[in-house]
Amino acid sequence: MHAIRNYFRAFEQRSRWLREELLLLGELERYEDRLVEEWDILFQQMADELRQDAAAEQAKKTAGQTLYGWVETANHPRIRPGVTEPFVSRGTYQILSDARRVGWHLEFKERLQQLVGVLRAVS
Repeated sequence: MHAIRNYFRAFEQRSRWLREELLLLGELERYEDRLVEEWDILFQQMADELRQDAAAEQAKKTAGQTLYGWVETANHPRIRPGVTEPFVSRGTYQILSDARRVGWHLEFKERLQQLVGVLRAVS
């Protein structure tokens, strides 16, 4: 529920900034890149730990839930100093997830590709 609300609030805020031309050229892309960099540090740590232990599926799910918990609770970089609402970064992570730039499960890219393949085969 929180993820959906954060997604829509961030999407709405970002759209308003774009509509009203309140962003500098490339500012939103640079912000997204910063968030991806922060996520990637933790994702790579998670991947190293799970690969080292040849982790079972439940361990991967638990680690993914922990990573997602970080998205929901950590203080993330702000797009600008005066923008303090946490839904901006949290919702932006949801937007980045929809774009397949970030994910929570160790094998999120592979699983999404499998789903896309199944959907193509069905249609």
